[in-house]
Amino acid sequence: MPKNKGQTLQSAASVVFALVAVLPLLMFTYTLVRLNGLRDLHNQITLGLALVAALIGFGILRVMVKRMSSLVHAVGRATEQGEVPASAAAKLKVPGIGPIQEFREIAEALWPLWRAKAEPYLGQRVLVSVKNSPRPIAGTVLEVTNDGVLLEENGREVGVSYRRISAIEAERVAPPPICGSRNTSLSGPIGSSRAS
Repeated sequence: MPKNKGQTLQSAASVVFALVAVLPLLMFTYTLVRLNGLRDLHNQITLGLALVAALIGFGILRVMVKRMSSLVHAVGRATEQGEVPASAAAKLKVPGIGPIQEFREIAEALWPLWRAKAEPYLGQRVLVSVKNSPRPIAGTVLEVTNDGVLLEENGREVGVSYRRISAIEAERVAPPPICGSRNTSLSGPIGSSRAS
């Protein structure tokens, strides 16, 4: 894998830790120095405890991120490596930090799986559940590409990238009503029915 793909998850976590723990601690220390508060024993103890808590938190964060990163690497190695579209992979960035290598590895692991799931449905009607959408897209699979799936929905072509897909399944058609059967409907409390 090329090295210039962005930061690792561990280095990004270190930056976040510095912003949320170290920077406020330095501002607190600066305030104590400006107010001549470091001469007081209680302020020194408070500052020391804050430093110890920050270091313990940093240690826990590093262990957790290291385990998560190794898990992502293992998943990436265990699955078949596929072609990840450069345009979609570029969107896997953390605001203010940039691209994270492990996010790309997750994408490399998942997109080929979505492609393999979509290929058997070529030419068939499917329901594609899309993230942040209340309804799935119903259509016929026209094409399966490295970027996503091309569907025909009501006479128009709709492209859905693998990055947005949360499920692909065959469209279920409701069975036609049986002719000549009596129609019953429930009315009132559960269990009471009346024939029409």
